[in-house]
Amino acid sequence: MQKFEAPFKELRHQIDLIDNIIIEKLLMRMLLSWQIGNLKKQYDQSIFQIDREREVINRMIKLKNQTLTTLTSDIPDHYKTLLKHLPKLPESTPKDLAVILPDKVIRLVYNEIMSASRAAQQPLRIGYLGAPGSFSYIAALQLFGSSSEYIPYTNFHRIFKAIDQKSENIALVPIENSTEGTVGATVDLMVSYDVEIIMECLMPINLTLLSKSKELNMIKTLVSHAQPLSQAQQWIHEHLPDVTIKEARSTVHAAEIALKNQTFACITSRQLASYYPELHILRSNLEDNHHNMTRFLVIKNSHSKTPNLSYRYDPPEKTDHNWISTLIFATNHQSGSLYKILKLFKNHNLNMTNLVSRPSKKKPFEYLFYVDFIGHHQAAHIQKALNSIKKHSQFFKFLGSYPRGKHSAKSTPPTSPYP
Repeated sequence: MQKFEAPFKELRHQIDLIDNIIIEKLLMRMLLSWQIGNLKKQYDQSIFQIDREREVINRMIKLKNQTLTTLTSDIPDHYKTLLKHLPKLPESTPKDLAVILPDKVIRLVYNEIMSASRAAQQPLRIGYLGAPGSFSYIAALQLFGSSSEYIPYTNFHRIFKAIDQKSENIALVPIENSTEGTVGATVDLMVSYDVEIIMECLMPINLTLLSKSKELNMIKTLVSHAQPLSQAQQWIHEHLPDVTIKEARSTVHAAEIALKNQTFACITSRQLASYYPELHILRSNLEDNHHNMTRFLVIKNSHSKTPNLSYRYDPPEKTDHNWISTLIFATNHQSGSLYKILKLFKNHNLNMTNLVSRPSKKKPFEYLFYVDFIGHHQAAHIQKALNSIKKHSQFFKFLGSYPRGKHSAKSTPPTSPYP
């Protein structure tokens, strides 16, 4: 054995011992989770309990940070023994160690642990648009983990119908893009079906050009879903000004079309390339707005007990901008009726983050209004506001209060409501 191998061997032995403990504890945790699953069934409780999952993940992040503080203030002897084999390691500070194990890693690890725990009790079925590799699939996978069951749908109507018939526990649907605005089909279907919004996530959208050809100048036809085509208009104009553009029902469908012809290219997610090895990555980051982001909503049947949404109501927490509420309303067809309702938002100090009008589809040139605002419906002043808005509306539908997703850096995965 060469001299430099000794410290590696010692450190790797320590890692092996820790891994043995991790596996043992994970198995114990899964057995306990399985027992809890049996109790949930016995007492007719939902398997998916968002409040508990938030509590666990937040507690683990807090525990990690407390442990880092302990390590940096008073490093135990056995850690000093390990650290002495790393001569270039700077003096540890909380900031230094936080770089080694950032909060997002804890969140991702425990997201998978929660996913496996749910599956041990009863797999969670999640509907989404497209197929594996689509932006909706990527967002759902990183939000609910690889142990959930993901059911693809070819259009929004089928997703909402599946939720209405309780074929799936929940579904993930896009509601707006920071470049192209609101997804009208989602708003329209939330009017037609009895759904409740339970979560949101914000996903950075990075667009990639894939083709069987390896040369950009060989491309004659460009195919994608309407949204990516719109989000990359400037790039297309500058680099592929003469191509024929075709719309597909999803980015996955676009990839399948591009497979059939050497002169075709598609705009998709980068991750989709791993599902289609015959397609080459020609260009990345095609989006015109490099802060391009899509907001997804997680919905359930409003009459279903799954998942359990017993977010514990703590008034200080519910008024500190960590929550968002959504409603749809229609005004009476009279002069000033919209102004009167919007004034109610101001009078009750409600901060609107989104206001979108959609045709009612019942009478020409009559509209419904989709509104997001900050706060939780259980707060007393918001309850009063909602009662007043409902009183002055011709149509009123409250869609739920749920934790706000957080904006993230461009390269990071979708952010969940877990702070």
